[in-house]
Amino acid sequence: VSIMFADVVGFTTMSSTVEPLLVMSFLNELFYTFDNVCDDFNVYKVETVGDCYVAAVGVVTGSIMTSASNVEHDQALTSASQF
Repeated sequence: VSIMFADVVGFTTMSSTVEPLLVMSFLNELFYTFDNVCDDFNVYKVETVGDCYVAAVGVVTGSIMTSASNVEHDQALTSASQF
C-alpha cells in the first residue's frame, strides 16, 4: 500500500491575496486534473482536505504499483500541477 499526500506549496499565501472564487476555481481545476491522472494509473483518491490531495494505491484493489509506474504517476502529477 502506498499513500500520497499532495499539498499545494504557498496555498495559504495565495488564498489570502486572491478572490475566493479564483481559489476555488484553481483547486477545482487542479484536483480534476489529479483525478484524471489517478484514473489513468488506477490510483484511488481518498480525500481532498483543503488544498491537500490524498490518494492511495493497493488499499481497495490490492494491486501493486511498480516503481516505473510510480515514477510515471509522480511525473504526470507534477506535470499536471504546472499551470
